Amino acid sequence: DTDYYDDYYDDNDYYNENYNQNTPEDDDLREEEYWDNLTYSYRNYNYNWNQRNNPCHEAYYNEDRIVSQNLLASNLGIIAKLGADNTYYFAVTNILTTEPEPNATIKLYNFQQQEIGKVLTDGDGLAKIEAHKYASFAIVTKGKNTSYLKLADGNSLSLSKFDVSGNQLQRGLKGYIYGERGVWRPGDSLFLTFMLNDKDNKLPKGHPVKMEITDPNGKLIYKKISTDNIHNFYRFTVPTTTEDKTGSYNAKVSVGGASFYKSLRIETVKPNRLKINVDFENDILTSNEPLKGTLDVKWLHGSPAKNIKAEIKAKFSTSNTGFKNYKDYVFTDPTRSFSAEDVNVFEGNVDENGLAKI
Repeated sequence: DTDYYDDYYDDNDYYNENYNQNTPEDDDLREEEYWDNLTYSYRNYNYNWNQRNNPCHEAYYNEDRIVSQNLLASNLGIIAKLGADNTYYFAVTNILTTEPEPNATIKLYNFQQQEIGKVLTDGDGLAKIEAHKYASFAIVTKGKNTSYLKLADGNSLSLSKFDVSGNQLQRGLKGYIYGERGVWRPGDSLFLTFMLNDKDNKLPKGHPVKMEITDPNGKLIYKKISTDNIHNFYRFTVPTTTEDKTGSYNAKVSVGGASFYKSLRIETVKPNRLKINVDFENDILTSNEPLKGTLDVKWLHGSPAKNIKAEIKAKFSTSNTGFKNYKDYVFTDPTRSFSAEDVNVFEGNVDENGLAKI
C-alpha cells in the first residue's frame, strides 16, 4: 500500500505550494480523495487533529490558520479601584486632552456578561458603583467612544511597593481609647476616655457605649454601659485593688456594631534609688568580638555607690524584623528558629568610685 500511495502522489507539493493554482477538476479530485481517506494515508501529510492547537507541532500550521487581533480605538481612559463591600470607584478622562469626561456611562458586568451596575460620571469624571458582587469587566461609553476594562484580580496593578494599608472604618465609625497615663499600680483608679467619631454614620442621641475590662487571664473585671458624653467623649473610671494581678489588661469598647480595643498595663513599680550607666566600647555588640565596657553606679543625690554588688545579665531572644511604614509585611524567615537563653555578663562589686570593668 505504501508504494501505491508514493506513486499516486509523487509530487510532494501537491497540497502545499500549488494549492492556489488548482483547477476545479483538481479541487474535485482533492475532495474525492479526502472522502476516500486517501489524504490521511499519505505519508508526508502532517495534520493531526489532537495537535491542531499546539504551536509546537506541524499540524498547527495549515492553510486554515489565520493570525488575528482585535484593535479597539477609543479616547476614553479608565481608572478603577475596588473598595470595601464590592464598591467600585471610577475616574474617566479624555486621553487626547487629559480632561475629565462627565456624563460617561459606566456599566459593570459579571463573568456571565450580565449587567450588575450602571452609573454616569459627574462633572469631574468620577463615579461610584455599589455592586455588592464582584465584577468581571466594565464598559464605558460616551458618544462614539467605547472603552473596555477587565476587573479581575490578576489584572490589577501591583501594590507591593507601596504602603496602602490605611485605616478601615467599622460601620462608618471611628474610635480611640486613651488614659491619663501609660502604666498604673494595683489599687490605682484608671481614668479612661473613649473618643467617638460618627461623621460617616450618625448615631442617635443617647446611643449607649459599653466598656469591658479583662485581666491578664481573660476574666471580666469591669463592665459599664454609658450614654453620658460631652461632644462624643465618654469617660469611664475603672477601680482596681492592691491584690489585683499585674500584667496586660485589655479594654474593649462596643458601640453601633463596632468594637475598639486598647491594652492597659498594671505593674508594681518600684522607684529607682540608683543611677546606672553602662557604656560599651562598640555601639553594635556582635559575637565576633569580646564584650567590653564600663559600669558606672551613683546614688540619685550624686555621690558614688561604693562597693555595692552588681550583676548584669543578657537575654537573647528572637525578634520580628519590621519597618514602620510596612506594618502588614512579614520580613522574618519562617524556616529559622532560635530558643531564648540568658547569659551572665558581669557579676561582682563596684569599686569605691562606683565603677567596674565589664
